[in-house]
Amino acid sequence: MKNRLSHIDIRLLLALQALLDEQSVSRAADRLCVTQPAMSKTLGRLRDLLDDPLLTRSGSGLVLTPRAQALRLPLVRALNELEDLLAPATFDPASAQGRVGILYSDTMSSETLLALCADLQQTAPQVQLELQNHVNTRVATVDQLELLRIGAVDFSISSVSTRDPDFVCSPLNPRELICWMRRGHPLSEVEEIGAEELFSHPRLVLFMTGYGEEIRAQFDAAAKQLNIASVPPLRTSSLLMAIELMLQSDALLIASSQLSRLALTRDKIIGRDLPKVIFENQAGLRPYLIQHLRTTSSPLHQWVRRKIIEIDRVAVPATDRTGSAKG
Repeated sequence: MKNRLSHIDIRLLLALQALLDEQSVSRAADRLCVTQPAMSKTLGRLRDLLDDPLLTRSGSGLVLTPRAQALRLPLVRALNELEDLLAPATFDPASAQGRVGILYSDTMSSETLLALCADLQQTAPQVQLELQNHVNTRVATVDQLELLRIGAVDFSISSVSTRDPDFVCSPLNPRELICWMRRGHPLSEVEEIGAEELFSHPRLVLFMTGYGEEIRAQFDAAAKQLNIASVPPLRTSSLLMAIELMLQSDALLIASSQLSRLALTRDKIIGRDLPKVIFENQAGLRPYLIQHLRTTSSPLHQWVRRKIIEIDRVAVPATDRTGSAKG
């Protein structure tokens, strides 16, 4: 046992957890912000170490071997216990003081941050949260990283990951894209919206670095492929403006599946799946929690980071991203 442990890097265990959760080399690589070839090499090391293939091909995807299935829960418990072991024992959230700045986007993180604020009011009442919106959606990713580097903010929730070694990049749960409309909209009685119906109505797109441009490109490509005349979309970085326009018109809002859970929209909107011809391979919007290395040794920031990831898993369940929102 001692000899086997001497050959194990903790990053191997984290990679194993990602591979078992995602059952995909590419998604596991994306989750840990590494390249696909690097993750493939890591999978090879794990196979040699455990003397088991772990993932085998079945049809068009990969499935877990019995050994891999048996490892899932023990691995989660072991990593959680290891993280608890390494966490400073003296940190007490109830008496902790300090300021934590988070750069975020309404599109990706409103529900998670609302839940975080409510939680911290109870568990860490003396910690001050400072939430800064991505108001300038043309700010490049490198500039967002610079805000983290100089200490203007402590965390960023972004649709664009980074492999810069000066930063820790953690994936959050994916957000599914949904076509939203006001109740009483002409398309509200249509269960499956077609491409022609979608393109014939004004569209609102919430956007930020990386996110909005990708959506626009997919819509433009679909319209060209189908030879459909498209009403030009209105793109905005203001969630409030987008919601008001949607509620007061026949405009469709292309946004996260979490939108209906906000108090502002509750019982006022209906969601429908986007036509598969446009988003046939949509895996959801994957936000990332980014932190500069300067704060990784801070007990307060370690705790807040774990809180964000923990709350996001509850606020945005990966297995039920639309919930009852499509009503």
